[in-house]
Amino acid sequence: MKRYLIVGLVLTMLGMSACAAEPSTTDSVSTETTPQEQTFTKAQLAVYDGRNGQPAYVAVDGVVYDVTNSPMWPNGNHNGYQAGNDLTAAFASQHGDNRMGSFPVVGRYLG
Repeated sequence: MKRYLIVGLVLTMLGMSACAAEPSTTDSVSTETTPQEQTFTKAQLAVYDGRNGQPAYVAVDGVVYDVTNSPMWPNGNHNGYQAGNDLTAAFASQHGDNRMGSFPVVGRYLG
């Protein structure tokens, strides 16, 4: 009888320690949501020209970047180019490559 009691006690303790070692499923569930990627048509992008307090967005190679806080884009203007436009061709001819990597991506340009 003592043997059964000891075996039962050992099994109970092993079962309890196994349950405690398992990670809680509520700890691993993330409540953060990823915002859907915003898309812009030509008319929608034109609103974000950096003028009159508007943010300054530019499209290059189908990606829309936020250049609002860049000192190189005062009032949404950079070397004669105005934000709110697709500047893919301008950047290809001026820079030779896409140098927008340091700017935040805000969405995709649909044209």
